[in-house]
Amino acid sequence: MEIQIQNRQRSIKLSIAPLRDFLSRLLDSLNITQEQELSVVLVSDAQIARLNKQYRHKIGATDVLAFAMREGDDSRFTQQQLGDVVISVETAKRQAEEEKHSLICELKILIVHGVLHLLGYDHIDASDAEKMKQMETVLLEHIKH
Repeated sequence: MEIQIQNRQRSIKLSIAPLRDFLSRLLDSLNITQEQELSVVLVSDAQIARLNKQYRHKIGATDVLAFAMREGDDSRFTQQQLGDVVISVETAKRQAEEEKHSLICELKILIVHGVLHLLGYDHIDASDAEKMKQMETVLLEHIKH
């Protein structure tokens, strides 16, 4: 499994080493094969707001976006790429403060959420949202984030 983590924001200092270790354990828990590639990109609110507008036609920042490479017109070219998870570190920091846990903890929660989106989970309706939330809880407890 090739894991790429890029920190493209400059406003909040953080170490990506714990995220890389967590992501490796997450993918092992999900039985993701060695041939797969995954990218996590840490960005600012401004950067994610641009992506949110461009790809979802929504205004403003969000916490996490997932871009599955197995979907769309180019999916035949990217069978080995699971996709990209893009996380706003600024939004994650606010959410961590609201939930009274660390920024790293919040980033791990958002990584799980994003990876589940790449695997086809969604939360458009209540039933799907419940299934996704249950899977997030199981994974986070199993990995002991």
